[in-house]
Amino acid sequence: MDEELYKKIVDKLSKEIDYIVVGGMAWEKFVAPSGTEDVDVVATTKEYKKVIKTIPPILEEEGLFVRAEEDPIMSLFTVSNTRNEIELEVINSTYFSKDKKDFFKYVKKYRSKVVNGVRYAKPEIVWYMRLVIPDWRSYIYKCLRDLSTAYETKHGFKLEKLLDDIIEVSEYFNNKKKIKERMNVLKDTVHELVETTQKTQ
Repeated sequence: MDEELYKKIVDKLSKEIDYIVVGGMAWEKFVAPSGTEDVDVVATTKEYKKVIKTIPPILEEEGLFVRAEEDPIMSLFTVSNTRNEIELEVINSTYFSKDKKDFFKYVKKYRSKVVNGVRYAKPEIVWYMRLVIPDWRSYIYKCLRDLSTAYETKHGFKLEKLLDDIIEVSEYFNNKKKIKERMNVLKDTVHELVETTQKTQ
């Protein structure tokens, strides 16, 4: 990750739109390096509707090159300088809201923290978002990657605490049953990985 490019992106966005960093970059702020090479942010519904028009010009003002791909749920911006590029994914928070419960407001108030002027979602939100989407199985490998770095750094990370926090989030958004079923698949995958690793040692 080009830290200078990353800082330029988030600093500029912070002055223009209301957003929260999620995904691997958020995991890194609370737990351990994730090895991610992209930046995922969730925006309010109101902000999301204008990001496709807002983001390219405000970043181009900084001398950056921007390619944009628009989607109702997630817009992708490939941002580059003369040396490197970062993929910026802006996610519509409406997709995660349920029963008139606003996902963005909930995360901002209860499940995030501002670090150096940028708001980052806590680990339970990172994993909850991965588990709640339709293609959740494809994101299990990212959870395994997170676990690997968490244990390697011996950061005091506790998996059970994280899983309990995810259940709390799912209870608030009334989808506990679905999330619990998917968490069980994740747990089984983790156990299989641990057993395989032990056998090869």
